[in-house]
Amino acid sequence: MLLPLLAALFAALLSGTVAIPALPAVTAELGGGSVGMTWIITVALLANATTTPVWGSISDRYDTRLLVQAALLTLTAGSMVSACAPALSVLLAGRVVQGIGLGGVVAVTVAVLGALIPPREQGRYSGYGAVVMAVSMAGGPLLGGALVDTPLGWRACFLVPAAPAAVALVALRRRLKPRPRHRPGLPPAVGAVRRRTRRSRAAAEPTAAHLLRHSGGTIAVKRTAEAAGCTTIPIRRAPIERSRDEHAEDDHRRSEPGA
Repeated sequence: MLLPLLAALFAALLSGTVAIPALPAVTAELGGGSVGMTWIITVALLANATTTPVWGSISDRYDTRLLVQAALLTLTAGSMVSACAPALSVLLAGRVVQGIGLGGVVAVTVAVLGALIPPREQGRYSGYGAVVMAVSMAGGPLLGGALVDTPLGWRACFLVPAAPAAVALVALRRRLKPRPRHRPGLPPAVGAVRRRTRRSRAAAEPTAAHLLRHSGGTIAVKRTAEAAGCTTIPIRRAPIERSRDEHAEDDHRRSEPGA
């Protein structure tokens, strides 16, 4: 289980370093000069930095197995587009797609490792991830410099990350089991407001009930309670006040003979 995730992480990190030695050859063939060389690296970094929080957010709501596969497919598609680019603009578009896949692979892989590995062993597995990062960062430029001299030239540098990404994609599809996720619901802020409203109602109901009992259920207190959301309080009907003449008439009827 660990090896496919590390292979995915290696492919993602390799895509950001292996193309550095090929930049002069790319600009010599496609044009762009020094500005083009800068943008080939910058667009991938910008796409990575922009989409990594998004990938991390949706990994809390959806199946991480599908997200890892989607990120690997995005990375592979970006690598293929960049390798077959006939112009600099197409290459930059491919690098943007590649950067999106890079951010997804790194973010979702870290989330999967954090969910599957016990807390006591997370330090050891973090060390494995650090080794993969060091190898990809140090070995990527060396591998890119060697690939530039091959018959494929600089295009081979963009094709290399697709190989470990494809291997990791097949292995993860077979070995990584889907993890149950809760169904997407309301945003967290809306849920927090609703919970706070329910707690406020629960705290206000005893006070409103006390006022209703001791005030005889007057209309003003009833409306105050309804405004506070205390609609579940049993409200008794207010007693009907009678005038003195009505009381005197009742006493007179009781005092009559035969009443």
